[in-house]
Amino acid sequence: MIRHVTSLICSKVIADERTKLPSFIEVLSGASFGLTGLPSKIPPLILTSTWFYNSKNKRNIRFRIGIIVPGTEKKEILLEQPIVIGGPVGRTANINVEIANLVAEHEGEYLITVETKRNTRWKLDSEIPFLVDLIKEPKSNAPSPG
Repeated sequence: MIRHVTSLICSKVIADERTKLPSFIEVLSGASFGLTGLPSKIPPLILTSTWFYNSKNKRNIRFRIGIIVPGTEKKEILLEQPIVIGGPVGRTANINVEIANLVAEHEGEYLITVETKRNTRWKLDSEIPFLVDLIKEPKSNAPSPG
């Protein structure tokens, strides 16, 4: 059996050479991106998803990442691919995916979704929110030249 443990977004993942354990740099839990205008490119993100398995038999599942834009219920699929998880019983596996080239067109809460398909149906395993706000340019009190 494979079970989702957690998913998060961060800016970088580094694996320790000796232990092979990951370190998640700049975890963006409930992150807010302050942008000066829309549309605007969102900095690249890493989605990392941790899975627990308790069978030595490898399992094939389909994995997909989506995004829900504020003000819509429509999900855009960013990635869909098969993955194989398995190995020593009682271990965890991390799946790391770079999410690049996202463009924010609206202010508000965006949701990154993580889903798996094991038989015939997709199952929502995680939703990770992040906020896009517009930064107001500071007004200058200095007189205009001229």
